[in-house]
Amino acid sequence: MNRRTTALLILVFLAGAAIRIAVNDVEEYAPDDEAVYVRTTAFLCQHGWTSYPTLVHDYLANREAWAYPHPMRWGHFALTTLACKLSAKCDARTLADLSTAAGILSILLIFLLGRELLGAEVALIAAALTVTSPLQLAMGRRALQDEVFCASVLLTLWLCALAVRATEATPRRLLLWASSIAAMTLTLGIKESSILLYPAFLLFLVVLAPSPRRRALPGIAALVVLPPLLHAAVTMALCGGLRAYLDLLHIVMTAASSSNTPFAQQYSSGPFHRPLFDLLILSPLVMVLAIAGAARSRRDRSLDALSLFAAATLIVFGLLALKNVRYVIPVDPVARLLAASVLASLPRRPWLLLGAIGVIAVTELRLFFELFEMADIYDPLTESLLRALRAIPQAPPE
Repeated sequence: MNRRTTALLILVFLAGAAIRIAVNDVEEYAPDDEAVYVRTTAFLCQHGWTSYPTLVHDYLANREAWAYPHPMRWGHFALTTLACKLSAKCDARTLADLSTAAGILSILLIFLLGRELLGAEVALIAAALTVTSPLQLAMGRRALQDEVFCASVLLTLWLCALAVRATEATPRRLLLWASSIAAMTLTLGIKESSILLYPAFLLFLVVLAPSPRRRALPGIAALVVLPPLLHAAVTMALCGGLRAYLDLLHIVMTAASSSNTPFAQQYSSGPFHRPLFDLLILSPLVMVLAIAGAARSRRDRSLDALSLFAAATLIVFGLLALKNVRYVIPVDPVARLLAASVLASLPRRPWLLLGAIGVIAVTELRLFFELFEMADIYDPLTESLLRALRAIPQAPPE
């Protein structure tokens, strides 16, 4: 990587960090999910991780708690407790700061993933596009796990790309596969529904693997099999036994498949393409360019892998009864890589590229401020987004 690219990356990274820190200004946090994350983290900070079985027991005994974040997300709680230890306080602001840090890290990770797959130029454009992502900016200011989950998925994709493209059987290759397995295990620990990303990860790895693909099959098989087993083993150890683990797993799976509540039926249902529709609301220009990039992906194996990862994720989560654009947040940075591949193919005129990035940045920042600052949207549900943009009739004044 030459000095010019390094200097531009530093500028992009600093701009992304400055914007994320500036918009990390939430004053009132939600009394449901965000409060649960704070209480659970505070409990672990006070009593230590040896108290995890007590945490699980209290969760299992309280039916009302089953609708909220659960102890199976130990990966996220490990990071939140670390953040609280480093900040010497444990409140929603500290957890929001963790999300902001994850958002800043995501800019670097999307560059690293893009450089590995598509080259430094496309990676730099993708990082620049990521700076103003409305979805990532919004989730980077909340005391939730979504932006941390996004960063973890990007880390896993990058390590997997390095591992599967390493052709020689060296200690470095084994280390890369081991790191990929560890990253995937952490991702499962941050959000258990990341198991639904397995078809996307599998397609990503199989398409990306160089010929003959049989050399990569042992590593791919290990990545598919080992992380769920490791996640189950860690969760079982934290729960204090097999019975508590199975009870917790049953509750989590039942809650994930349930759409019978009035709120879920009214706000989280919808057609198969709702996740893609919401991404188009939040980032219309980037998503149109990403679709164009996916359409030309047959020319490049790396573009194929990224396109299939995004498509498989949207398909799987589109089939779920409960839908929310937060669930498909890893598609957002991948779409920016696909969009960047289109922008990089434009005629070599710097003003044209800078103009396109500038128009996208202005559009996305306006959408972010209109939706998440002025309308103060907490959860980017379709109804909330459309109402804030006046795309549907407003509620009559009382």
